[in-house]
Amino acid sequence: MMTKIRLILTALLFVVFGTATAQQKIGYCKTEFVVKNWPKIKSAENSILTVQKQYEKLIQQKEGELQRLQEEYQQAKQLGMTPEAEQEKILDYQLVESEYQNLVKRAQRDVEKKSNEILAPLMDEVFAAIKQVAEEKGFTLVINTMAAQQMYVVLYAKNESDDITLAVLEKLGVDTTQLKSTYTFSVDK
Repeated sequence: MMTKIRLILTALLFVVFGTATAQQKIGYCKTEFVVKNWPKIKSAENSILTVQKQYEKLIQQKEGELQRLQEEYQQAKQLGMTPEAEQEKILDYQLVESEYQNLVKRAQRDVEKKSNEILAPLMDEVFAAIKQVAEEKGFTLVINTMAAQQMYVVLYAKNESDDITLAVLEKLGVDTTQLKSTYTFSVDK
């Protein structure tokens, strides 16, 4: 169902843009390729990964504590404990389990927040570079040729010269000499 809707919307876009292409110059950019090959993004991802690994270590410690409490409970149960002692061990376990769940939630929030803090300004730079290159080359519209989850926005593009991907990387300060030998214009890769 969603695929049919996407195809209909894509076809509609081509009809709408198809009638206006005489006045518009359309360019293409593989933003995923830009992001993947921009060193600033890689550095930012490493910062985010550092925070994530710190939380993973804390979470593993809390998991170890839960495992230890569970083993202590099992041993005490085998040796025979009073109902009061059993209740105390259960409460101890539940307290640590609650701490664990809160830690996992806090880790997810903090990593997402850090990711947004670091990546949002960089993505703004990417979009600013796309805009600058588009204006320099006289494009009135730039379409992303690589979309998330392999849902391609562009189904066909005739001119390789309308691809601004490498120009955007250059605008971001990336030396594209090596990339030029491996990069190929294609709307499906």
